[in-house]
Amino acid sequence: MSVSLVNRVVLITGASRGIGRAVALAFAREGARLVLAARSAEGLAGVEDEVRALGSEALSVPTDVTSPEAVTALVDAAVARFGRIDVLVNNAGIGKVGSVESAAFEDDVRQTMRASLFGMINVTQAVLPVLRRQGSGAIVNMSSVMGRKAFARFGSYAIVMHGFPPSRTASARSWPATGSACR
Repeated sequence: MSVSLVNRVVLITGASRGIGRAVALAFAREGARLVLAARSAEGLAGVEDEVRALGSEALSVPTDVTSPEAVTALVDAAVARFGRIDVLVNNAGIGKVGSVESAAFEDDVRQTMRASLFGMINVTQAVLPVLRRQGSGAIVNMSSVMGRKAFARFGSYAIVMHGFPPSRTASARSWPATGSACR
């Protein structure tokens, strides 16, 4: 079964580069309308131009997902522009590299957790009321192989990525809206 994404509204965090940019362009090729969020206004502008060149509509909202106020403004802007959110792609995050023995390790874990895990939580909590009102929607939480296996010098990132599977399961079980999904 194929699902049409034409005119679906997709909100993507971390959309200014890397995987977030690639996800945005993939949805644009399918005809989705995009809400692009990241800290870099300049990076967002470039991706927005690429999305529009593919014939899709886009709204760029510079957003720090660690700020609940900024996330509320993001979701409000998305709903004001498009009237709904059909898909949330939680992709924003950071990955610190360094030894567990490093003096900065504890701070690296806190920063990574704040951006990658709590950022995902902030955006999910802001979008869930919209999905409930609609009675449908999907949430995609991007993670990493390090959510299953840690690698040397990526300890802080691996610790945080191990938090994604339980949070995804808890989210999916907490909002059984018709036609909803959490991956």
